[in-house]
Amino acid sequence: MKKKFIKPIYFILITIVSLFLMSCSKESDISKENGKASESQSKHIKIGCVPTTEAATKLVKEAIEKGGNTAELVMFDGNNIPATALKEGQIDALFANHLPWIETFNKENDADLRMVEPYYYFSPYRIFSTKYKSIAEIPNDAMIIIPNDPANQDRSLRMLVETNLIKLGEKKGNFFTRLDITENPKNLKFTEVEITNTASSIRDVDAVFSMAFIAQQTGNIDPNIFLYEDPLSSNYPMGLVVKEKDVDAKWAVDAMKLLKTDEYKKKFNNQFKGAFTLIE
Repeated sequence: MKKKFIKPIYFILITIVSLFLMSCSKESDISKENGKASESQSKHIKIGCVPTTEAATKLVKEAIEKGGNTAELVMFDGNNIPATALKEGQIDALFANHLPWIETFNKENDADLRMVEPYYYFSPYRIFSTKYKSIAEIPNDAMIIIPNDPANQDRSLRMLVETNLIKLGEKKGNFFTRLDITENPKNLKFTEVEITNTASSIRDVDAVFSMAFIAQQTGNIDPNIFLYEDPLSSNYPMGLVVKEKDVDAKWAVDAMKLLKTDEYKKKFNNQFKGAFTLIE
């Protein structure tokens, strides 16, 4: 009688042991996968910025850290230096330049930098003056500061055309330059400087071209008092810029989406008070 029960019991024990081993193996695999996922999701991100974008970059840093990552700001003192550092792999992202500027940098430097969607905000681009209250008041031989980079100089010259201060001939390259001016009836004088410094000497000249937030920070003026605004300002969005391989990275996309929540919109508007306009 005992021999009849040995074979069934043997198979039952084998089945139980097999199921147990399979369970352990699955748990081990899941544990390894979770460990790898956790490791891949948790990153340390170096974000390049310039002094004029530091405040907004701190919000981006906070959003990245809320996604379970760590982040640090890397400050640069030149408008083009963060892009060069990102291209060379010294940083992981930057928050310093608008989209057309980045696209121009890519063409001129054989780079592959991309702005992560959704884009964050734009800064109204305006003509400011502490001496005059209207475009019509700008005198003959007035000294005007304009940006020295192609994208921003192009838009500045187009604004001068729109305000009937100059006329331009045919565009010879991708952008208008001062060499394309064909008529300058008031004999305006132009000084070219980096975009982050155009407003710093506003009291020494007759007018300057500047983004509203730069005028507020470096010129110490009310960004909402101006002579003229570029109607195409929204075509120059600001956002988190990364290499092409990271444009869809979870840490980057999640951070930009978080900045679009009501909590961060309120924080943004309370902090910048009209110097920036959020992109909806």
